[in-house]
Amino acid sequence: MNARLVTLSASLLGLLLAGCGGGGGPAAAAAGPTGPVVLSGTAATGAPLERAVVKVLDARGVEVGRSEPVASDGRYSATLDEGAVAPFVLVAELDGQTAHVSVFDRAETAVVNVTQLTSLISARLSSTGTPGGLQRDFEAGQVPSPSAIAAKVFCTTQRSMCDMSW
Repeated sequence: MNARLVTLSASLLGLLLAGCGGGGGPAAAAAGPTGPVVLSGTAATGAPLERAVVKVLDARGVEVGRSEPVASDGRYSATLDEGAVAPFVLVAELDGQTAHVSVFDRAETAVVNVTQLTSLISARLSSTGTPGGLQRDFEAGQVPSPSAIAAKVFCTTQRSMCDMSW
């Protein structure tokens, strides 16, 4: 019974992460990046976070990328410094305030949105229970493992699967 649950959960997690625009998959991750790593997507809170800047911190707590101001349609793009170490926390700042936070677990070009849902996931990963707390955790070297990130994404978006008592 437990083996069936683990297999089902792993399969659903794979489908979920593939649907999040992560790109590449395990084979690409194993090969490593072949060029610049670019994280791009939408930064929005209902409406686009126009003029916000998305900064990217790596596992060492170092800023390794920064977008130009977010476009009127919410799009952003940040090219990461060579040698950036996954996982990453992405912080959308508008007028000096953290608007939303996201997290990404691989050093590969991908679509990573920064929204209310990603802030919820980030809060669940942080030691303080707040999205901004995850940024402070990264800066202090308290970085969640890629498997913890994947589990929080899965359980936050597929809560009914995590609450099952098979």
